[in-house]
Amino acid sequence: MCAGPLDPGRRGGQRCRMRRFLFMILGLVCTAALGQAKDFYVHDWTKIHANKHFWAEGGAVGDFNRDGYGDLVVGPYWYAGPDFKARHEIYPAVESFEMKDKDGQTVKVPGFPGAISGRNGYSANFLCYVYDLNSDGWDDVLVMGFPGKESPWFENPKGKPGLWKKHISINVTDNESPHFEDITGDGKPEIICNSEGYFIYAEPNWDEPEKPWTVHRVTAKGKWQRFTHGMGVGDISGDGRKDIMDMNGWWE
Repeated sequence: MCAGPLDPGRRGGQRCRMRRFLFMILGLVCTAALGQAKDFYVHDWTKIHANKHFWAEGGAVGDFNRDGYGDLVVGPYWYAGPDFKARHEIYPAVESFEMKDKDGQTVKVPGFPGAISGRNGYSANFLCYVYDLNSDGWDDVLVMGFPGKESPWFENPKGKPGLWKKHISINVTDNESPHFEDITGDGKPEIICNSEGYFIYAEPNWDEPEKPWTVHRVTAKGKWQRFTHGMGVGDISGDGRKDIMDMNGWWE
């Protein structure tokens, strides 16, 4: 309750006037903010189902037909932007499984078991990365398959129809979250992961990237295995060079 003008307790009146002043300033600030808030509205996103089947754990973006629009790659397919309706096969989409439909009939479904099947399942494509690996000006696709398996990359056919040519980078890619980034500082990315009990990075001969990549072991042998979870890459020491880390420590 604010003191009136005849109230002998002038402090109350002063506090009342101060409150009114603060409310007035707050109102002006809010009005000004609302006047500029139009630039910060949250815009709605449109969800596009490029494929209802489960082909991969993740996807990536590139410009595979060099038309200036971003394209989407998930599993064995890439989808041409900007509407992602045209679908193109990179490698054979041969996986399928059986399930009961709503009428109780057994049907064959493309892809791997997942949400659509009502049970747990994993794909053979855990991660993929987009990079022009052979420096021909066309985006290629590197696939990190099921943990413990090989990591192939697929060569963009430069707009020609048909499957993409497959090359093997490394034979054993362990860990469920391998990285593909520049750890050597040469401006080009390397595969960083566990492999056969070690932390490694693997790099191609950039003049012949279709040949097997060179694997560099950067730790002593440990207990890491195909389903090891979690790893990180970053400059921990602040020396400008990226380091490797996991839950137990880091390697410089």
